[in-house]
Amino acid sequence: MLRHALASMFEPSSLVIVADRPLPAAGSLSPALKAKTTVVACEAGAAPELPDRLEGLAPGERPDLALVCVSPAVLPETLRRLSPLAPRSVILLPHELPDPYPRGTLALCRAWAEENRCELLGPRSFGAQRPHAGLNLSQHPVLARAGRVALLAQSRSIMAAVMDWAEDVHIGFSTAVSLGDEAVVGLPKVLDYLASDPRTDSIVLYLEDVGPAREFMSTLRAAASVKPVIVLKAGRSDTDSGDAIFDAALRRAGAVRVRYFVQLFSAVKVLGYTRRPKGRRVALISNGSGPPQLAMDLIGPDAAVLRAELAPATQRALAAMLEPDAASANPVITFTPLTPERIRAILDAVLDDPGVDGVLVLLAPDALADMPAVARELAQIAPKAKKPVVTCFMGDAGMRPLRRMLDDAGTSAFRTPESAADAFGVLATHYYNQQLLLQTQPPEPATHVPDLTAAREVVARVRADCRRELTSSEIRTLLALFYVPLRDMPMDVAAAEPESRPMAIRVRRDPQFGPVIRFGAGGPDAVLSLADRGVDLPPLNGFLARQLIERSRLWRRVLAPRIGHMAAEALQQALVLVSELVSE
Repeated sequence: MLRHALASMFEPSSLVIVADRPLPAAGSLSPALKAKTTVVACEAGAAPELPDRLEGLAPGERPDLALVCVSPAVLPETLRRLSPLAPRSVILLPHELPDPYPRGTLALCRAWAEENRCELLGPRSFGAQRPHAGLNLSQHPVLARAGRVALLAQSRSIMAAVMDWAEDVHIGFSTAVSLGDEAVVGLPKVLDYLASDPRTDSIVLYLEDVGPAREFMSTLRAAASVKPVIVLKAGRSDTDSGDAIFDAALRRAGAVRVRYFVQLFSAVKVLGYTRRPKGRRVALISNGSGPPQLAMDLIGPDAAVLRAELAPATQRALAAMLEPDAASANPVITFTPLTPERIRAILDAVLDDPGVDGVLVLLAPDALADMPAVARELAQIAPKAKKPVVTCFMGDAGMRPLRRMLDDAGTSAFRTPESAADAFGVLATHYYNQQLLLQTQPPEPATHVPDLTAAREVVARVRADCRRELTSSEIRTLLALFYVPLRDMPMDVAAAEPESRPMAIRVRRDPQFGPVIRFGAGGPDAVLSLADRGVDLPPLNGFLARQLIERSRLWRRVLAPRIGHMAAEALQQALVLVSELVSE
């Protein structure tokens, strides 16, 4: 079986450690790898003396990995002396002494790696960890717990913070990698490796710069098509709608974006849960009125999660088992002290409702209830439930051990209602974006095939005239060649008529992601739609066009109750035709 290009880095069978200080790597190696590990210690500020023969390897045999941590002053000489050993991969860890010429070091590493046919991670990388294999190829003193989530970051400090948090809450990783300066091994290469890694079920990315958009999107789509990918990108775009365009690109790639660092923690926790929802509708169960009200602030038409409408039969079943003043609609609220039997009965009734895609169980401390027994019951129910059950145990002193019990049982337990709702939103958004990722373009019909030759002639004439804008006549010609429907409307249409509501399909070219289509308000209301989610990347098919319309604020707040089926179909078809035009 062929090995991935980065297998020598993340699955090494032999190792050379070159450092001027003790590194954590030597303390956690497996016996098999330890037998093929050569440790070369050197004085600070002095180039290492490398042996002619390496432990466990035949003469001339290439080691898989070299782990290097030396001062910037001796790094060039260290790499020169490392060349005869010809390692397949190198990880350059940061040194306590600052590098006076970081750009020169970057160029040196890139040239050396190319000359020696070597994959190089760094310089100034956090390194990597593979907990299941006992590999701590970093300067982090503690090897993370083994898990099924991979963490990939473009920041050493963010990586260190997440690793420290994960240790406290018993969260494990399959792989943890910080890229450093990306001299050779960059984001797309590592993402490609993780997509095929059998130890990784889901991937979390922290990004600061996506680099070349085409390579990034291609690798991201490939990874997201087989595993959930969550993205936290730092830095808001200064350009018009830059964030909305990046969101649209991630949606089409099937990945999920989170906005804040605290949401990254929720995503890491919930991705360890094997259940995935088949929609956005969530039911809430609580032992008080306060927790669900806090969660409801993150639930609604403009959010990733919708409040489920419980069926009448479900409400009757709940009313029969709850006390008279309990709430049996969504949220389901009981004020009687919970017991394991009651929480199971309530959950069974709600999970059986076909209008529910998942459940949030939001519990506050209750001195009259046996909360540890309730938590143990949830730890039995949630991992086996047919729909996701996300729990929140509010508080710390008495509730933290209960959250840890649920975490260790393989289900997600959160500290606040907001973080629990946000975690379910990650799962729901992943399901939605996967539907977009799976869309393909239909074959072109025999009729109504666009006249591409004539359209390109129109554009060529405009360019020949050194013009950047088309005349009204040229625009109409182009639209007609792609069969985009046009109808002139009188200016004095009555305000009460549906046609009087201005709508707009706008097209622009983003410098990173290319053509972008936006659907939203026209006329004076257009300025209000700049941050709207009604944005997508062409080409579109009917399903994608429909989703674009329904995501827009104009549709949700104005058009949905006013436009009939035929008008919506016509609008959808117009978007598809415009997308064909801009794609060509």
